[in-house]
Amino acid sequence: TRIAAYWSQQYRCLYPGTVVRGLLGLEDDGDLITVEFDDGDTGRIPLSHIRLLPPDYKIQ
Repeated sequence: TRIAAYWSQQYRCLYPGTVVRGLLGLEDDGDLITVEFDDGDTGRIPLSHIRLLPPDYKIQ
């Protein structure tokens, strides 16, 4: 699923990425979602920091 998410509290801009299934070895935490950002970084992001993008949304 295509999303935009806040990477950190320090930087209040949204970064595009994709929700991925949880990675092996990570504890299941219902509030944290594994996101692979378009720049290649991966993070566990709180659900409240994630925004869904419409289908076929173009990132500029």
